Amino acid sequence: MIKTVLWDVDATLLNFEASEEISIQKLFAKYGVEMDEERLAIYQKINRGYWLGLEEGRYDRHTVLTKRFDDFFDVLGLPHQDTDAMNDFYQLALGTYVVKNKGAKETLEAIGALGLPQYVVSNGSTIAQENKLENSHFDRYMKDVFISEKIGYEKPDPRFFKAVAESIHYDPKKTVIIGDSLTSDMTGGVNAGLKTIWYNPKHLENALHLPIDHTIEDLTEVIEIVKNEK
Repeated sequence: MIKTVLWDVDATLLNFEASEEISIQKLFAKYGVEMDEERLAIYQKINRGYWLGLEEGRYDRHTVLTKRFDDFFDVLGLPHQDTDAMNDFYQLALGTYVVKNKGAKETLEAIGALGLPQYVVSNGSTIAQENKLENSHFDRYMKDVFISEKIGYEKPDPRFFKAVAESIHYDPKKTVIIGDSLTSDMTGGVNAGLKTIWYNPKHLENALHLPIDHTIEDLTEVIEIVKNEK
């Protein structure tokens, strides 16, 4: 049975790549750096490495949010900038230029109509995530929002899920997490004893061999899964 629904935001409810590209273009334009596909790919590779390191506990959040820019400037052979100021601008941009994933709104509405409480569980920054939810109007579907920056632990850390459980008193066996990331959402969900739905529109391999309950490529598939297990 499913009685509680936990949602990831970036690359699940929202198209993070589209938002990222717009925001990165605006950020680096502010600093006089021209961005093309090659440079964007370089930045994204650096960025992914830092976020993975955060999930694995190798970096703290401030390091991730600032050093990615230092490394990018190093690759381009450009002088470093005030990376704290850069990150502040970028987080605001990410929260402003939101792009909804197909089927997200319909799915949230349908689950809400079933009377199931929905919550956000995110590793994104507080200012970006709160603005994203407000600007996408997805906040109206959420009973509460749990962001790792506020909790003090990142998904998949069991302490993140413990904090959420202590706040909303969910039954793990009746709770599902829906997300795109194997390393944070699915690993965290499996380790916390939750039901799992992997949003995998790119048909990636389950390289971690996690015992995922459902794999979907369209968010609206969540509706039938929840109905069948409600």
